[in-house]
Amino acid sequence: MLTGRRVRLRAWTREDVTALHPLAADPELGSLTDDSAWTPRALSWLHAEYDRRQSEKSGEISSHHAGFAVQRHDDPDGVCIGDISLWKINEHQRTAHIGLTLVPQARGLGIGRDCLEVICRFAFELRNLERVQ
Repeated sequence: MLTGRRVRLRAWTREDVTALHPLAADPELGSLTDDSAWTPRALSWLHAEYDRRQSEKSGEISSHHAGFAVQRHDDPDGVCIGDISLWKINEHQRTAHIGLTLVPQARGLGIGRDCLEVICRFAFELRNLERVQ
């Protein structure tokens, strides 16, 4: 678990898929954050996709992607309020892209900034990257 001032970045759970399903159902957000055409996805499809990815991982960490669920420090239930990831990690050039999405209720509170500070610390100090964008 990675910790900031306001957030914790942690491994994904199946419950997080349910918590963030409204984001996946938002065509405007999908058109801004995805590199393919937006398609509505049923919660059952998203759960099946999560299960498939979990079975493929079999405990191994991807060298090209590092994704985390976002939760608030002050939430004892640990409800997922967004996701953040480093993707397209290039170990040779030591670069990566950052993606961040928060539920509407978490926006404008400094949570995104804290997420970015934590993921940058992870990228530069732990993954030894030199550039993220």
